[in-house]
Order: sequence, then structure tokens, then C-alpha cells
Amino acid sequence: MRGGRVVLGAPPSVGERLLPDVLRSFHRDHPDVELRIVEGDSQALLEHLDRGALDLAVVTLPVVQRGLALTEL
Repeated sequence: MRGGRVVLGAPPSVGERLLPDVLRSFHRDHPDVELRIVEGDSQALLEHLDRGALDLAVVTLPVVQRGLALTEL
């Protein structure tokens, strides 16, 4: 991705521990991509994904929702 915007959802605990290093690396590799972070609990983030308000989300398992592509971290 060379430019644009990505909206990422994550629970606060993940945002505090996992995202700083990942986001730093992402920004270094993709400086022209605007990255917006939305915090919330997993259920709220899944609802945001379903409405199209998020491009991707980090949520806790289990996820019982059809139509999502899941990748376990």
C-alpha cells in the first residue's frame, strides 16, 4: 500500500502492549498511509467491522461470526 488510510480496531490492552512496535514498523515501511486506531471491546470491534467502519481488527478469541477472515496471532 503506497498511500491512503487504514482504520484498525483493537482492545485497549492489545493497543498498549502489541501495537506500539508494530505501528512503528508499519509507519516506517508505509509513511504515506494514514493509520487510525479505534479502541473497544471485541464485540464492539466486530460490530464495527460488520458495518464497514474498520478495515481490520485485533480481537480476542473465540470469534463466532460468519463472513470474517481470521488469522490467529
